[in-house]
Amino acid sequence: MWTSLKRVLCVLLLAGGAGAAPGALAGTLGDRVSLQYFYPDLQTPTRSFAAQLVDGDGALFHNVAGVFDLTVTDTQVIASNFNTEAYWLGGAFNGFVLTNLDHSWQPFAALGRQTNLAGFTPANVTVSGNAAYVNWQGLSFDQDTQVVLYLSAVPEPAAYAMLLAGGAVLLARRRPRCLLGHR
Repeated sequence: MWTSLKRVLCVLLLAGGAGAAPGALAGTLGDRVSLQYFYPDLQTPTRSFAAQLVDGDGALFHNVAGVFDLTVTDTQVIASNFNTEAYWLGGAFNGFVLTNLDHSWQPFAALGRQTNLAGFTPANVTVSGNAAYVNWQGLSFDQDTQVVLYLSAVPEPAAYAMLLAGGAVLLARRRPRCLLGHR
Protein backbone atom coordinates (compact mmCIF):
# COMPACT_ATOMS: atom_id res chain seq x y z
CA MET A 1 0.00 0.00 0.00
CA TRP A 2 2.73 2.49 1.01
CA THR A 3 4.69 1.80 -2.21
CA SER A 4 1.62 2.47 -4.36
CA LEU A 5 0.96 5.71 -2.48
CA LYS A 6 4.56 6.83 -3.05
CA ARG A 7 4.21 6.10 -6.76
CA VAL A 8 0.99 8.11 -6.99
CA LEU A 9 2.61 11.06 -5.18
CA CYS A 10 5.63 10.89 -7.48
CA VAL A 11 3.42 10.95 -10.58
CA LEU A 12 1.42 13.88 -9.21
CA LEU A 13 4.58 15.84 -8.43
CA LEU A 14 5.91 15.21 -11.92
CA ALA A 15 2.61 16.16 -13.54
CA GLY A 16 2.05 19.27 -11.45
CA GLY A 17 5.59 20.54 -11.20
CA ALA A 18 5.16 21.11 -7.46
CA GLY A 19 7.93 23.21 -6.05
CA ALA A 20 9.23 24.15 -9.48
CA ALA A 21 10.35 27.64 -10.38
CA PRO A 22 8.03 29.67 -12.61
CA GLY A 23 8.18 28.28 -16.11
CA ALA A 24 10.13 25.16 -15.10
CA LEU A 25 7.40 22.75 -16.18
CA ALA A 26 7.71 23.32 -19.91
CA GLY A 27 10.62 25.39 -21.10
CA THR A 28 11.55 26.68 -24.53
CA LEU A 29 14.71 24.59 -24.95
CA GLY A 30 14.74 23.34 -28.55
CA ASP A 31 12.10 25.84 -29.70
CA ARG A 32 12.65 28.43 -32.42
CA VAL A 33 11.89 32.04 -31.49
CA SER A 34 11.74 35.19 -33.59
CA LEU A 35 11.78 38.84 -32.57
CA GLN A 36 10.38 42.09 -33.95
CA TYR A 37 10.58 45.60 -32.52
CA PHE A 38 7.62 47.96 -33.05
CA TYR A 39 7.17 51.71 -32.77
CA PRO A 40 4.89 53.77 -32.62
CA ASP A 41 2.26 51.01 -32.87
CA LEU A 42 1.92 47.29 -33.58
CA GLN A 43 1.38 47.98 -37.28
CA THR A 44 4.85 49.53 -37.64
CA PRO A 45 7.78 47.14 -37.21
CA THR A 46 11.09 48.98 -37.03
CA ARG A 47 13.37 45.94 -36.89
CA SER A 48 12.96 42.20 -37.46
CA PHE A 49 15.38 39.46 -36.44
CA ALA A 50 15.77 36.00 -37.95
CA ALA A 51 14.46 33.07 -35.94
CA GLN A 52 16.90 31.44 -33.56
CA LEU A 53 16.98 28.10 -31.80
CA VAL A 54 16.90 28.19 -27.99
CA ASP A 55 19.78 25.90 -27.03
CA GLY A 56 21.63 25.39 -23.75
CA ASP A 57 23.17 28.88 -24.05
CA GLY A 58 19.86 30.45 -25.05
CA ALA A 59 19.04 32.49 -28.14
CA LEU A 60 20.72 35.91 -28.21
CA PHE A 61 19.40 38.86 -30.19
CA HIS A 62 22.05 41.62 -30.32
CA ASN A 63 21.44 45.36 -30.40
CA VAL A 64 17.64 45.29 -30.38
CA ALA A 65 16.29 48.76 -31.28
CA GLY A 66 19.95 49.84 -31.26
CA VAL A 67 19.81 49.84 -27.45
CA PHE A 68 19.86 46.43 -25.70
CA ASP A 69 20.44 42.69 -26.07
CA LEU A 70 17.67 40.14 -25.59
CA THR A 71 18.43 36.60 -24.43
CA VAL A 72 15.83 33.82 -24.46
CA THR A 73 16.74 30.87 -22.24
CA ASP A 74 14.77 27.75 -21.41
CA THR A 75 12.63 29.63 -18.86
CA GLN A 76 13.54 33.33 -19.06
CA VAL A 77 13.54 36.30 -21.39
CA ILE A 78 16.27 38.77 -20.38
CA ALA A 79 16.71 42.31 -21.69
CA SER A 80 20.16 43.58 -20.66
CA ASN A 81 23.32 45.35 -21.83
CA PHE A 82 21.52 48.64 -22.42
CA ASN A 83 24.09 50.90 -24.11
CA THR A 84 22.74 54.33 -23.19
CA GLU A 85 20.60 56.31 -20.77
CA ALA A 86 17.28 57.48 -22.21
CA TYR A 87 13.56 56.74 -22.22
CA TRP A 88 11.24 54.93 -24.58
CA LEU A 89 9.15 57.39 -26.57
CA GLY A 90 5.40 57.39 -26.06
CA GLY A 91 3.04 55.85 -28.56
CA ALA A 92 0.47 53.11 -28.75
CA PHE A 93 3.27 50.51 -28.62
CA ASN A 94 7.03 50.93 -28.15
CA GLY A 95 8.49 47.51 -27.50
CA PHE A 96 9.08 44.05 -28.85
CA VAL A 97 7.12 40.97 -29.79
CA LEU A 98 8.78 37.63 -29.12
CA THR A 99 7.21 34.78 -31.09
CA ASN A 100 7.67 31.10 -30.30
CA LEU A 101 7.48 29.38 -33.69
CA ASP A 102 7.02 25.89 -32.20
CA HIS A 103 4.60 26.26 -29.26
CA SER A 104 2.23 28.68 -27.61
CA TRP A 105 3.42 30.51 -24.51
CA GLN A 106 1.89 29.76 -21.15
CA PRO A 107 0.13 32.76 -19.61
CA PHE A 108 2.65 35.28 -18.28
CA ALA A 109 4.28 33.85 -15.17
CA ALA A 110 6.33 36.48 -13.34
CA LEU A 111 8.92 39.23 -13.36
CA GLY A 112 12.35 38.20 -12.16
CA ARG A 113 13.71 39.86 -9.03
CA GLN A 114 16.55 41.27 -11.16
CA THR A 115 14.09 43.49 -13.04
CA ASN A 116 14.96 47.10 -12.24
CA LEU A 117 13.26 49.13 -15.00
CA ALA A 118 11.36 51.75 -12.98
CA GLY A 119 7.62 51.55 -13.65
CA PHE A 120 7.81 48.19 -15.44
CA THR A 121 5.12 45.84 -14.12
CA PRO A 122 3.35 42.67 -15.30
CA ALA A 123 0.85 45.02 -17.00
CA ASN A 124 3.61 45.81 -19.54
CA VAL A 125 3.59 42.18 -20.70
CA THR A 126 0.83 40.54 -22.71
CA VAL A 127 0.88 36.92 -23.84
CA SER A 128 -1.43 35.73 -26.60
CA GLY A 129 -0.91 32.28 -28.11
CA ASN A 130 2.62 32.07 -29.40
CA ALA A 131 3.40 35.81 -29.08
CA ALA A 132 4.62 37.72 -26.03
CA TYR A 133 4.28 41.52 -26.23
CA VAL A 134 6.48 43.79 -24.10
CA ASN A 135 5.44 47.46 -24.24
CA TRP A 136 7.65 49.81 -22.25
CA GLN A 137 6.71 53.07 -23.90
CA GLY A 138 7.42 56.12 -21.71
CA LEU A 139 9.76 54.27 -19.29
CA SER A 140 13.34 55.42 -18.60
CA PHE A 141 16.38 53.15 -18.72
CA ASP A 142 20.16 53.31 -18.27
CA GLN A 143 23.19 51.05 -18.67
CA ASP A 144 22.33 49.13 -15.47
CA THR A 145 18.77 48.32 -16.56
CA GLN A 146 17.74 44.69 -16.69
CA VAL A 147 14.33 43.14 -17.32
CA VAL A 148 13.81 39.44 -16.57
CA LEU A 149 10.58 37.68 -17.52
CA TYR A 150 9.64 34.09 -16.78
CA LEU A 151 7.90 32.71 -19.87
CA SER A 152 7.63 29.09 -20.91
CA ALA A 153 6.07 27.09 -23.68
CA VAL A 154 2.90 25.06 -23.34
CA PRO A 155 3.77 21.40 -23.98
CA GLU A 156 2.16 19.61 -26.89
CA PRO A 157 -0.74 17.29 -25.96
CA ALA A 158 1.52 14.36 -26.87
CA ALA A 159 3.89 15.33 -24.04
CA TYR A 160 1.05 15.16 -21.52
CA ALA A 161 -0.03 11.83 -22.98
CA MET A 162 3.48 10.41 -22.56
CA LEU A 163 3.61 11.67 -18.95
CA LEU A 164 0.28 10.03 -18.15
CA ALA A 165 1.28 6.81 -19.90
CA GLY A 166 4.51 6.68 -17.89
CA GLY A 167 2.56 7.27 -14.69
CA ALA A 168 0.15 4.48 -15.59
CA VAL A 169 3.07 2.10 -16.14
CA LEU A 170 4.49 3.02 -12.73
CA LEU A 171 1.15 2.46 -11.05
CA ALA A 172 0.51 -0.81 -12.89
CA ARG A 173 3.80 -2.39 -11.82
CA ARG A 174 3.25 -4.86 -9.05
CA ARG A 175 5.75 -5.96 -6.51
CA PRO A 176 6.92 -9.54 -7.21
CA ARG A 177 5.63 -12.03 -4.68
CA CYS A 178 8.06 -14.06 -2.71
CA LEU A 179 7.81 -17.77 -3.42
CA LEU A 180 8.77 -18.73 0.14
CA GLY A 181 5.92 -16.80 1.73
CA HIS A 182 8.27 -14.28 3.37
CA ARG A 183 8.38 -10.59 2.63
